[in-house]
Order: sequence, then structure tokens, then C-alpha cells
Amino acid sequence: MKIDFLILSLRHEKGPRAHVDGRQNALKALKDGLSSIGCRPYWLTLQVPANRFMAFALGALRWIGSTSRGKILPLQCMVALQGRVGAIPQSVNDAHADRRAESSTIIYVDGVRLAQQGRALRSRVGGRLLIDFDDLMSRRVARMLRNGEEVSFGGFVRFVPPSVQMLVEKIGPLRTMLLGFEKRLLRRAELDAALAADAIGFASAYEAALFRRFQRRYASKADPQYLVLGPSTRRMGELVGDTVQRQPPRDLRFIFIGSDSQQQNRITIQAIVELARANALALPVYIYGRMTRDYEQLDNVMFCGFSEALAQVYRPGSILLMARSVRGGIKSKIIEAFEHGIPTVGTSSALEGFEGAYPWRVDGAALRQLVGDASRLREGYHEALASGISICKAQFSSRRYWRVLGSYSFSGANVVQEAAD
Repeated sequence: MKIDFLILSLRHEKGPRAHVDGRQNALKALKDGLSSIGCRPYWLTLQVPANRFMAFALGALRWIGSTSRGKILPLQCMVALQGRVGAIPQSVNDAHADRRAESSTIIYVDGVRLAQQGRALRSRVGGRLLIDFDDLMSRRVARMLRNGEEVSFGGFVRFVPPSVQMLVEKIGPLRTMLLGFEKRLLRRAELDAALAADAIGFASAYEAALFRRFQRRYASKADPQYLVLGPSTRRMGELVGDTVQRQPPRDLRFIFIGSDSQQQNRITIQAIVELARANALALPVYIYGRMTRDYEQLDNVMFCGFSEALAQVYRPGSILLMARSVRGGIKSKIIEAFEHGIPTVGTSSALEGFEGAYPWRVDGAALRQLVGDASRLREGYHEALASGISICKAQFSSRRYWRVLGSYSFSGANVVQEAAD
């Protein structure tokens, strides 16, 4: 029996390159691999008006309409409310018509923003509802509020008019009020999603455990399956062989990859610039990605713009530098670096979810000492790389990912899964 697997997403299948939007890449890998476990994939991207202002106004009106009916959604759901789900595949409609949909259809929802649309879609076609939280949005917003950070529109920046973005960024009290309001709404939405979904997915076992404790306390009637899906690797095996036996690289450099339109990247870039300004870096830094802001010009920091070729970014001797990071989820750029034979120097927050000992997981003074010592970096290069590859093979293997998803897809209810208790 084939399972119809509907992927409901705001992002289009032919979206940005992997090193620009890791989430987009994860969704495309999901769609491309589903046939290998006996599922028929369908991508149901929301259809959004082309005019950004009109789309935002439509989303706001629908959000207000939902609020007037007593259902207050998170503010960021206005982005999802801008669109409507397109045509449903005929095979899905046929399965629903003869009542086979409960076992033959899975509705995969990309994030809590789209949970309401996922529930509406299930009411139309039946099936099981899998809401992939990826990482906990309420936790991310709580951190922004606690640290007085800017509001991040992330990968959804194109759905919000520039005038609205500027208003939120410039008015501090408004930003604080919005973040506090949004944190409460997101927590409620996550609990509602747990009550409605047959399964919820997480990027890491760490956040699955956090939410399980929260859900048991505030929504004890919810009984979804917890699936640790996370990002997955595809080529770690071929890297392991001679990694430790190689000679230490002659020429070292730090790299970072990612546009500063996303707040998590901007925080890291700012930390790198601060270290360079303080002459704390023993190596030059090359930063790749489209920048939206101007940064101080420093001799040892090169902004290289968008790169078409990953080989240019991940050349031998490179070290991904995550000198500051937000907590939450799994940083797919770290996995991508290990896949290309490049180790990472990262803080504990950057490497959250990478369980096990890793020699270049450092904070504070220890980080400054490491990044300022070229000899230590050269001597420890392959040890860090081998350790990172080992962690990725154990926790983020493609085999583990498809085993978890395949077990859920074909077992119906009460799957024993690899999440976190």
C-alpha cells in the first residue's frame, strides 16, 4: 500500500540554495526521499497573492476574523493566513471518498504557523496530521524578549512589507509588547497543536524533551507521538576513512555562511566582527551570503557575497566559526560543514543538540583562547573533524531519519519512536 504524503509549506519546492535556507533544503530532501519508503509525495505550497502589501493585508484580515471568533492565533500566523491551499491530488480525494484516507494519507505541516491550515486540510481529506515544530518558536521568541533582541522575520521576510518591518524594528516599546504577546500566543498554539496532531516532530531530542515536560504539565490530555526528525546527513560515511591520518592543513581560515537577513546569522556575524576588531582572531575570516547591513571594514574580515560554488566556501583548511549563536534546533550549516570535511568552532548554544564530547565546543574565555591560537587550531583540526563526523553519523544519519519516518508512516498509531523521554 502506498501512503499519500502531503507536504504543506509556505516555501516553494524550488526555493533558495541549501546554504541560504537550510529549512528549504530539508523540505526538498524530504520530498525527494519519500518514495524510497513507499510514500507518494505531494507538495502543497500555499498560494499567496503576488502583491506583498495586499497579501499581508489579507492575512491580517483573516487573523482579525479568527480573533473575533475567539481563536487568537500567533501574530506570525498572519503570514500563513495570506494564502490558501491549492488543488488536492485526485488520489487523495479518492481515498477520502471511500474512507481509506485514515490509513493512506499523512498531512505533514511545516511549522506551528501552519497548524490551523493543516487541521482544515485534514477535515477535507482525512488522514493523520504530523506537525513538524522543527524548533520551538515560543522558546525562540522568549529569548528575543529576554535579551532585548530585534524581531527576526527570518526566511519569511519576503511575506512582510518593508514598512511594517521598519515600524517594528524602530519602535522599541512596540517591539517589546509584540514579543511578549507573541510568546504567550505561540505557547498556546504549540499546546493546541499537540492536542490536535497525531504526531509532532522536532529538530533535536533536547527540544523534544523540553516540550514533553511542558505539554504534560499544561496539556496532559494531549497524546501525540514525538518524532525526532532533525536534519539528516547523506555522505558522512565516505569522509571517515582517512580523516585522522591526514596531515594538518597548511593554510587555515575561518568561514561563516548565511545571509544576515536571518537574525541567527546576524548575531554570529556581529560576534565575528567584534572578535576581529579586538584582534582576537589568529586567522582571517571569510563570510559568505547576501548582506542587508553595512559592517565595519576590517583587514582580516572579508565579506564575499553569495557563492554559487560550495567548493569555494568549504575549501581545505576552512573552519566554520560560530562565535555566538541562538539556542534552539539543530544548526544545519554545522552539519553541512562536517559533510564537506570542515570542522566547527562553536559555542554551547550553537552546538545544542549535538550530544557527546566535542573538543571545539567552547564558550567565553576558552573560545577567545582557541580562536586566537593558530597552532592549537592546526594541531586539533582533524581531531575536531573526526569527532564531529562521528556525532553526525550517530545522531543525524539518513538511515535513522527514514527509519523514524517510515515507522510512523506505516504503523498507524502507537509507534515506538526514537524521541526523548
